[in-house]
Amino acid sequence: MFEQLISWATSLPAIIAIIFFGILAASNNAEDWSVFWGVVLVAVLVPIYNLTLVQTIFLVVIYFLVGFLWSFYRYKVWVKNSVDQYDQTYANKGMAVSREEYFLRLRPNKNVSLILMWVLIWPFSIVENLCSDLVRFLRDLVKVTFSSVYLKLFESVTSAARNKESL
Repeated sequence: MFEQLISWATSLPAIIAIIFFGILAASNNAEDWSVFWGVVLVAVLVPIYNLTLVQTIFLVVIYFLVGFLWSFYRYKVWVKNSVDQYDQTYANKGMAVSREEYFLRLRPNKNVSLILMWVLIWPFSIVENLCSDLVRFLRDLVKVTFSSVYLKLFESVTSAARNKESL
């Protein structure tokens, strides 16, 4: 029974499912679940490759190095998006949150857990970022393409109703 569970857990569909759930968690801002799925993935993959302790330590160092490099990029993008959001939401609207107070919330020392999350789940975060751009592109393409169709449908239905009303 246990051997069957292990063979299923190390199968390609199971690994793909684990990666999918990690990406899904990352894209829905469920960072704790992304970390969980990352740990599950490591627990599944390490026995498959029979790594020595030295190899494991080397891979962990490389993993964290890439994670920190990714976190630098993500932090910069996050701050830029937050500043843009402030400009769109609060600026020139007489809101109680001042620009400096808002910016103080973005400082690295106030967001250590967020930065650490980017370090830990960088593989999921990278894939989620790449996929989100593709999903956003497809969404916008469908929106632009089909919005004119829906507008024509709306106009035809409402114009028929308006013509009835005129009679």
